[in-house]
Amino acid sequence: EAEIARFEAKYGSLVEAPTAGLEGPPSDNRAIVVRAATELVVRVPGQTYHFIDPRVGSPVPANLRAFAEANRDAIRVAGGVRNRHESNWNIDYRRDMLPYEPIRILSDAIYLTALMHLEAGRSDDAIGDVVTGLGVAAWLRQERSVVIQHLWMSNVSWPQFNAARDILARSEPSPRALAELAALLAEDRAPEPMLASILDEVRATNAIFARMENGDIDPGIVSYIYPMTWPS
Repeated sequence: EAEIARFEAKYGSLVEAPTAGLEGPPSDNRAIVVRAATELVVRVPGQTYHFIDPRVGSPVPANLRAFAEANRDAIRVAGGVRNRHESNWNIDYRRDMLPYEPIRILSDAIYLTALMHLEAGRSDDAIGDVVTGLGVAAWLRQERSVVIQHLWMSNVSWPQFNAARDILARSEPSPRALAELAALLAEDRAPEPMLASILDEVRATNAIFARMENGDIDPGIVSYIYPMTWPS
């Protein structure tokens, strides 16, 4: 009890909550925009599982250029995140799943579009794409799932970082575009993603122990604690 009191004084309640709670009105919620954009995404033809080699050369290969063009409507809708500041899917992760794959597809399409703008000499448009991509990524920072934090760092933010590095190395965007990029880069660094995911794990594990204290050893507890190779 003493340790829990010390923990909660620093990190907040240990009580497991199903959602993070929507901050602000729906009109300011980026997740709504991202969900709408993911419903428009088009896969790379012939792929069962989405994959884009991160070492895309210049010029962008024809098949990837066609993939980016096919996602023009999805990217246009995703651009609405730049006018919103909060983000929450407001779902219960014990029951629901986010559309991980469409989000990855959308992020890669934005990345390739930025490279195409860079090739055409439109550096400010390229930066605008990166800002949109970082805005799409920023919805993850208020979600507490470990899987989502990994998705944020590895699959959604990373392509935009690569694009930004290429743009800054090969062109000179305007001060206005650079200021917008700097603001989104700063936003994507807070809160600390590892801390958010570890706190989620601590709360989930505490909830398991609390149920065990009351004699409630449900199948979820068994699968969480013991190796998944054990018989059910």
